[in-house]
Amino acid sequence: MSGNQSLKSGFPFNIYYLKEMELYLEDQAASGLILEKIKSFNNSFAFRQGLPQKSNYRILISDHPMGDVLYKGSKAPDWQLIDSLKLRILFTPRYFHFLKNESDASDGWIQSNNKEFIDKINPNEEFFRFILAILPIFLILFVLLFMMRQNGFPIGIFLVLAGSLAYDLGSYKKARIHLKNNTEGQNTLNWQNLQEEEKRRNTKRIPYMLVVAVLSAFIGAAIRFKMN
Repeated sequence: MSGNQSLKSGFPFNIYYLKEMELYLEDQAASGLILEKIKSFNNSFAFRQGLPQKSNYRILISDHPMGDVLYKGSKAPDWQLIDSLKLRILFTPRYFHFLKNESDASDGWIQSNNKEFIDKINPNEEFFRFILAILPIFLILFVLLFMMRQNGFPIGIFLVLAGSLAYDLGSYKKARIHLKNNTEGQNTLNWQNLQEEEKRRNTKRIPYMLVVAVLSAFIGAAIRFKMN
């Protein structure tokens, strides 16, 4: 791969494994894969193939875009903003700002900010988001389709999508609990193990979704029988 080519890679594990993600990016840089951009729409990295380099990566959590604004009265010129990932938690945005430097610049202001922000994170945020925002939408669509006397196929599609979203609830909670317990980086996990665990979890998603699809087919058949 030449130096001007890029490589896209999905997140190896949940973004809330903050310290582990930083180590992952540092190890990628040491192998010659330099982070260039974050693809928010599908949670993936864009790397540039280059020379191996020793880089320090930090992820700053915030509730606003970073840009060039002063952050807590300090511009931190030693840290370069690579890109930011924007997630929506319930009805408010959350930003993960990916910072980089190639020296031993102080990261105390980053750790201080993150600790203060992480303390306010609720491990069940994804569950509340699913219950308060996503599930009601699916229920409304379900009722509308039923009232319009639609066949069971579109209803089954919605149920499969809802099941896919529900499948991730437990992993998000687990990652957030680890983040809250690891603000000092004293219990950092091996990122390779996390990556393997994520691959196994995604593999198990297939039979899980097949079960949801079969149940949806039975529900669709029952709806069609009742309509007839």
